[in-house]
Amino acid sequence: MLLATTSRLYQLTQIPNTLWADEAWFEVRGREVLSGEAVWPRVDPVFSSGNSPFQTYATALVQGLGWPVAYSSRVVSALNGALSILLMFPFLRALFAHWPEVQRNVAALAGTACLAATFALLLLSRDGTQNTGCVLFTLLVMWGLHKTLAFGARRAALLTGLALAFALITYEAAYALPLAVIWAALSFAFSAQRWKLAATQTLLIGSTAALLLSPLLVFYFYNPEVVLNRVQEAQSGNVFNPLLGLGRVWQGVVWEGDSVFGQNLSGRPLFDFFNGALFLLGLILAVRSRRAPAAQLLLITAFVLSLPSAITQNPPAFTRMLPMLPALAGLVGWGAGAVWEWGATRGPRWQTGAAIILMAGFAFSSLNTLNDYFGRWATDPRLFDARQVGARLLAEQALSNTQLGDVFVTPRSQPLVYYTYEAAFAHTPVQTFDPTPTCFPLAHLRPAITTYALTLAFDDLSLPLLKAAYPNGRELPPVFHPQGYAYGLSFQVPANTPAPAPEHLIHAQFEGGLRLAGYDFSHPVSAKPGAEVKIRLYWEAAGPLAARALTSFVHLGRGRESNPMLAQSDGPLCESFPPERWRAGYRYIETRALTLTDDAPPGEYDVRVGVYEAATFVRLNVQAAQVEDNRVILTPFKVEP
Repeated sequence: MLLATTSRLYQLTQIPNTLWADEAWFEVRGREVLSGEAVWPRVDPVFSSGNSPFQTYATALVQGLGWPVAYSSRVVSALNGALSILLMFPFLRALFAHWPEVQRNVAALAGTACLAATFALLLLSRDGTQNTGCVLFTLLVMWGLHKTLAFGARRAALLTGLALAFALITYEAAYALPLAVIWAALSFAFSAQRWKLAATQTLLIGSTAALLLSPLLVFYFYNPEVVLNRVQEAQSGNVFNPLLGLGRVWQGVVWEGDSVFGQNLSGRPLFDFFNGALFLLGLILAVRSRRAPAAQLLLITAFVLSLPSAITQNPPAFTRMLPMLPALAGLVGWGAGAVWEWGATRGPRWQTGAAIILMAGFAFSSLNTLNDYFGRWATDPRLFDARQVGARLLAEQALSNTQLGDVFVTPRSQPLVYYTYEAAFAHTPVQTFDPTPTCFPLAHLRPAITTYALTLAFDDLSLPLLKAAYPNGRELPPVFHPQGYAYGLSFQVPANTPAPAPEHLIHAQFEGGLRLAGYDFSHPVSAKPGAEVKIRLYWEAAGPLAARALTSFVHLGRGRESNPMLAQSDGPLCESFPPERWRAGYRYIETRALTLTDDAPPGEYDVRVGVYEAATFVRLNVQAAQVEDNRVILTPFKVEP
């Protein structure tokens, strides 16, 4: 147990060297819950996953206790995995209470050792997702159900209902658990002829769970997409597909496992040869003893909880099979107990031999799992893409440069890095943004170094722009992809370096601290009808502007009324980097495109610029050399015949 707990907590934030989207999603959600921003469950709009209220609220609790946002969900997963192993031993001792004491202890130890040595459980205990919580509460439901039916204890029924409620908010695979509870209760009633006890206790379990879940059930009634977001993953069409899936699930236990590298060593079965052999032996013996309460509980739970994985598109899916583990490990314990008992009935030498085989087998399984995880899976180059290793490495590089000055990271909204960067940079001065040709923040005479950390895999705009703007800038060593190309790179602008200057200086001061320093045209200030003209506006600010939606506009027309209006461009002011995030010492260069009408009359016109509040359409007051109606007159413009 100590080894199992240590293997789940050892260098938890460093191995694996990832901060992937699914993990970071829960960490961002935990931060939102803790701040009161979004307390109720919601679905990730990109990946349609991660709607586990338990993982979200537990992650918020860990953050509330002082853990940083990054890796807080990983702490929850690791603790759930460790608790599952610690509770497995007393659960199996209770389940096999009718066995001889030594055999009972051997079976309980073997089942616990099997659970601890299961590669998939170790992997998912360290990846920051919700699966291990489902294992923990499935185990508690099984334990409570056994005590409820065996002793008719009302308190046990209430606690089982509590565990069932928690299980149902951990992961979608737990939605099958109520069926297992009902089936196990019916089997008990049929075998023991205690129908009234089974009915009342099952009703008490269900009503307790329903009462505890009632606030969420009401929420789900009005927001069904939150709980049904995975329906599209289920198989449809041929009625035999689930049957084939069921076969693949059970084959995955001992023969060929999940092929998805991110959640397994591709093809590695759930149990290795040793545990698989004990499982098959235990399965045979449990089927032969199918009238025994322990056999019924293990067989029914294992079968029912295999269904969620069977109906997925690519079974066996170990993430959905994980709730089967308490029952499967119990069958391994059954097999180990039988091996021990077989040796004990044949004399001391055979008993010693059985003990040596069991101890050596579980030691081999544990060491093999540790090697497969720490030595193979966690160092496999495929992890780079499967779990966003590059994003984490670039984030760490960005954080290490915050002591030098301001740090910006691109891009912001790309789905594969968004949650990684949101979690990594929470409560830090690092800013993320989406670079666009229409708006880019450029350091201007900053007293310290400014660093731009660029995710080159998703941003091919920023580096050429920065190199052109700052010929004296410095590129730091890149973050390389295993295939040899640069995934990300940091570009540093030396202190006191000016940003590119506009061709035309104007110094227009708008209310609220906004300033237009100048402008450029893409070509001489003349064009023919139907032509496109681009203008670059050089904005500055004394600091963050008030949090209000501002729209900048450019009008090309004649006179005070711009009549006729030949072209105009209205849009959010620097949309990819909103003004409430601006700082002094930067130029925010915004590009606007104007397309002249095809029937634009030749003649003399002018270009005017202004800003208004999007909510009220009221223009901001402005002071400049040439202003009319809070529009800055930039330059005359000629439409050629």
